[in-house]
Amino acid sequence: MSTAGTPTSTAPGGVAGPRRAAVVVPAVLLLLGLAAGGAAGWRAVTGRTVHAPARPAAPPLAVKGVQGPIEELQGLGELAWIGEGGVVRAVTPDGRAQRTLGRADQLSADPEANPGFASGQGRAMLSPDGTVAYGYLADGSPVAVRLADGQVRRLSPPGTTAVVPTRQSADGGVVAVCARRRGSEPHKVESGETTWLLDPGGRQLASLPGCTLDLASDGQSALLPGSGDRGVRLWQRSGGYRDVLGADAVAAAARTVEFDADPGGYVVGNAWLSPDGRQALVGIYRKTRRDLQNVFWGQGAALLRVDLPSRRWQVIPVELPGAYPVVWGPAGGFAYAQTFDTGTLTTWWFRPAGRPSVSYVPAKGRPVLLEAGRRHDHLRIGFSPDGDWLLIPDEGNWTFVRVDDPSTRVAYSAPGNFAGWLPGSAAR
Repeated sequence: MSTAGTPTSTAPGGVAGPRRAAVVVPAVLLLLGLAAGGAAGWRAVTGRTVHAPARPAAPPLAVKGVQGPIEELQGLGELAWIGEGGVVRAVTPDGRAQRTLGRADQLSADPEANPGFASGQGRAMLSPDGTVAYGYLADGSPVAVRLADGQVRRLSPPGTTAVVPTRQSADGGVVAVCARRRGSEPHKVESGETTWLLDPGGRQLASLPGCTLDLASDGQSALLPGSGDRGVRLWQRSGGYRDVLGADAVAAAARTVEFDADPGGYVVGNAWLSPDGRQALVGIYRKTRRDLQNVFWGQGAALLRVDLPSRRWQVIPVELPGAYPVVWGPAGGFAYAQTFDTGTLTTWWFRPAGRPSVSYVPAKGRPVLLEAGRRHDHLRIGFSPDGDWLLIPDEGNWTFVRVDDPSTRVAYSAPGNFAGWLPGSAAR
């Protein structure tokens, strides 16, 4: 007999009996379980205290005497420096990590044997990768020291001494050394200056008469003074020289400083190539006297901004008496220092020291005064890798100034003699 049509009994409400039991029983069990679990959970929470995991303590600062928001300097590469014992180290600008790079105690710390570096006085200058320190021996010979093992390599022929600071391209691929032979008598010149362009391994790439004023970022071109230091030439490895600032331009610029200037009395003292190689800043000075291996400058000076392709120039309204630095930033702006306290004259060169002002000229916009009135010894200035900060290191303090907001600054005690701003990052 078929049961397909047999009705089933139902409970009130129209729900089948067996289905109602299936719904009610699990629901009751679920409520009982929640009640038991809730009570157990409450007892577990109220029975003991739960602490959040402790955060690891921040590493101690590797620098001392900090003033200002040092945490804003995080992620800006490393600052290289050399101590009195010749140990070369690198520290992150925020002071949280440092490392030892090696030793370069062969480099002389005696200023009488050290013509300094392009950005000011210093005992050492590091390659961008932090593996080589450039400096001078006690006899003034320019050398490179490999920090991994302390091996020394001379950068000029035996019997020669450096005339101007050693320079290197921004990528570290080319080093420029200008030297001349020294006679048997101290500081006696027997031959003229020669610049040797070398690769990091010491292989000679080119030899140029005279001393280079600056190297391009890739080392493929260099600025040199023109005839009689009255003008600027651009040398290119791809082929030859070309004039980019003539003697007539130097004379015309001199008259903006001194209306009755002697056309032959002003010469080019130094020059700096922009990162893109299309512009140059050229310092011209009134020549006062030549003493031994250096020319010393009087109070008259002008700074020219030269467009190299067109050779057009304009005068930057600054006063530059002495060898104070000018540096280009990575974005095309530049900073310069100036002072009316010209420092002291040593046996070999002019040593700038005083109460300078430091100004920043952005690629677009008006100049900004970053520093004024504070005394700096052996002033050097340098941009951070991103161009947002300017470092003013001296023998007492390192001062960092935000170029777009000079009121934001950080300072701390200098751990040693500044040797360069490296793009890498330190690890403890």
